[in-house]
Amino acid sequence: MSGLGRALLALGLLVITNLGTFGYATWRCRQEMQGQQRLLAEAQQKQQAAEAETAALQQRLDRLKVWGEFIELQQDVNGVHAIINQLNFGNAIQAIDRIAQRLQLGQYGQVFQQHRPELLPLLDRAKQALRNTDAGARNALVELDQRAFAILAGVSAPGELPGALAPTAPLAPTPAPTPTPGIEATPLPAVSPVPTPKPAVI
Repeated sequence: MSGLGRALLALGLLVITNLGTFGYATWRCRQEMQGQQRLLAEAQQKQQAAEAETAALQQRLDRLKVWGEFIELQQDVNGVHAIINQLNFGNAIQAIDRIAQRLQLGQYGQVFQQHRPELLPLLDRAKQALRNTDAGARNALVELDQRAFAILAGVSAPGELPGALAPTAPLAPTPAPTPTPGIEATPLPAVSPVPTPKPAVI
């Protein structure tokens, strides 16, 4: 083989080798790029899932906070009921004023502070009743409790509102039965014991 032929053969082998190396490098870069894109997409999906979970946990935390604020409001209202049961209407009015002030200052949370136009009139109605020494102020307080519970239910997710938080009307003492004038209670006749039969003698 002449020198020219060997040179052409070497050049051809060099070109083929370079083309093969370039093709492999291109294929490898493409594979690495696709792998990086796939990893990036997976990382983005995981980040989005983590962000969604964090947002859901934050929402649940916010709802739990509102539940705690409702319980605090409910306890204060129950304290007013206890004072009314003692017929100390002056102290009951002062307790209602404290509840109204805390509501105005947002100490029961932003949710109940935003619903002041619905809650404050009920407190005012209870105060007016107490000024008239009317124990029926409890009705306005019970309505306040129920309205606050409805607000709580409005910010709670379906199925997660604890039933133990539902407000109940305070139990009033059961009055003693009053006898009807002119009617006397008739005692029931005494029941005589039934004699036991004696066995017959054969």
